[in-house]
Amino acid sequence: MTVCIWTGETDGDWGTATNWVADDMPEAGDTAIVPADASVNIDGSDDTAVALDALIIEKGCTITIGSRANGVVTSLQLAFTGQTNSTVELAGTGLTYIDLTDPHSIHITAAAASPGTGQYGLNILCASDADNLPTMNIACDTGESVGIAANANESSEVESFTITGGDVTVGDGVTDFDSAAVTSLTMSGGNVVCKSAIITTTITGGTLRHEVGAITTANVYGGTLYYNSITTLATVNVKDNGRLDFSEELRARTVTTTNLSRGISTVIFFRLCAFAPTTRMTFLDIYLPQNQQ
Repeated sequence: MTVCIWTGETDGDWGTATNWVADDMPEAGDTAIVPADASVNIDGSDDTAVALDALIIEKGCTITIGSRANGVVTSLQLAFTGQTNSTVELAGTGLTYIDLTDPHSIHITAAAASPGTGQYGLNILCASDADNLPTMNIACDTGESVGIAANANESSEVESFTITGGDVTVGDGVTDFDSAAVTSLTMSGGNVVCKSAIITTTITGGTLRHEVGAITTANVYGGTLYYNSITTLATVNVKDNGRLDFSEELRARTVTTTNLSRGISTVIFFRLCAFAPTTRMTFLDIYLPQNQQ
C-alpha cells in the first residue's frame, strides 16, 4: 500500500500523475491524502477505475472539491470496491461534492457552512454492495453543513448513521442496500433533517426533524424529535428529558405503540394524532399550542 499526497502541481485533475507528490498517483489499495495545506482545487471527475483503500482529507484543508454550476453538481467520484475495511476521513472545510462507491466506513469531522438556501457545504453520495455496507459517523461543529443525497434526484446507500454534531440533511433517496430502510440513526447532538425511512432512531441530544418516510422504532431519550412525516410511527419510547413533538405538521399522524417512562418526558400534539389501543402512558406532560387548547 502506498500513501499518495495531492499537490495539484499541474492542474485540478485527480487522474494526472504530476498532481501527486513524486508523480505517485493512487493505484488499487493505496491511501490518497489531500493535505491541510493543499492550495489547488480538485475538479469533479470519474476516477472509479482505481479502488482505493483509504481517503483522507485533512483537518485544515480549505480547497473546493468537485463543483456546482447552474444547479448542476459535478462530483469527484472515487471507488473502494474490494477493499474490505476501507475508510474515508473527511475533515476539510472547503465546499465538497464527492461520490463514493463501496466504502466501509465514513468519518466526517468538519465541513463547510451552507453556501446558500437549500445547499450544503459537504455534498456526499455513497453506493454500496451487500458485502461492504457503509456506516457514516458525523461529528461536525454547529453551522457546518452536510447533505447526504440531499439534492434533487440523488440517491445513496448507507447502513447506519451516528451523529454527534453539525447541520445534517439525509435526503429522500437514502436507503440501505437493495432499497431497504436505513438500519439505524443514532444522534447525541446537532440538527438533523431526515427524509428517509429509518428502522431504529435513537436520540439522546440534539434536534431531529423526520420529514418523510417511516420510523419503525423511535427512542427519544433526550433532545427533540419532531415527527413531521404522515407515515405511521410504529413504536415510540420517550423517557428522561426526551421530547416528542407533532406540532410542526398540520396533517394527521398515527402512532401504533407509545411508551412514556416516568421522568421529564414531553409530548406535544397539534391537531389530530391517533394513538392505537396498545398505547401505554406511564407518565405524561401534554402541552397543546394555545389555539388548540
